[in-house]
Amino acid sequence: LGLGGLGVNLFFMVSGFVIAMTLETSRNAADFALKRFARLFPAMLLCSVLTFVVLNALPYPTWGVSPIDLLPGWTFISEHTWGAWLGRPVGVVDGVYWTLFVEVKFYLLAAVLYFSMRSVPLLVSVGLVINLQLAIGRLPFFAHDPAALEVFKDWTLYNFLPHFAAGIAFYAMSQRRDLPLAIALAAEAAAIVLLRARFEWQHLVFFGIFYSMFTALVC
Repeated sequence: LGLGGLGVNLFFMVSGFVIAMTLETSRNAADFALKRFARLFPAMLLCSVLTFVVLNALPYPTWGVSPIDLLPGWTFISEHTWGAWLGRPVGVVDGVYWTLFVEVKFYLLAAVLYFSMRSVPLLVSVGLVINLQLAIGRLPFFAHDPAALEVFKDWTLYNFLPHFAAGIAFYAMSQRRDLPLAIALAAEAAAIVLLRARFEWQHLVFFGIFYSMFTALVC
C-alpha cells in the first residue's frame, strides 16, 4: 500500500492524454476553460462542503478545518500560496486536493502553449518546456537559494510535467501523428522520472506497467 502514491503519476499520464484530446476539440481558450471548470468545480464544491460539514459534525476530534480552508479547493490554488498572500496559515479540507492544484497548473500551461502556437504540435512545445526547465533548474543561482528553487519547481510543474508529457506523447501515437517525436518525448519523460527516482525497482516496475498499458491501448 505504501506504493499507492505512484498511482498519482498514472493519473497525471491519463490527464496528459485527455487534455491533449480536449484541446483539439475546443474552439478556443475560453471554450477549453469552460469545459475544465464544468468538469472540476461542481464536484469540488460539493465534496469540499460535504467533507467540511462532516468533519465539524463528528462527535470525536479529527483534523481541524475552518471556513478559510475552503479557499484552496474553490480556487485550485495551493494552501501555501494562500498562506503567503494572507499572511496566516491556511489549510485544506482534504489533503488529496493537491493533485488538482497541479492539474490546473497543467491546464494553464497546456492551453497557453496550444492556443498561442497552433502551428507547433503540443508534444513539441511541451518537450521544449521540459528541457528548458532542466537547464534553468541547474543555474548557479538556485544552488545558493534552495527556497527559490522550490518556488520555481512548484510553479513550473518541474516534478510532474514529465508524467503529463508522456500522456501527450501517447495521445499523439494513438493518432499516428509525429510518431518519432512522440516516441522520443515518451522515452525522455520516462528517463527523467526514473533518474529522479534513482532507478528504484518499484519505479521501474510500476512505470514499466504504466507504459505497457498505454502502449497496448494506442497500438
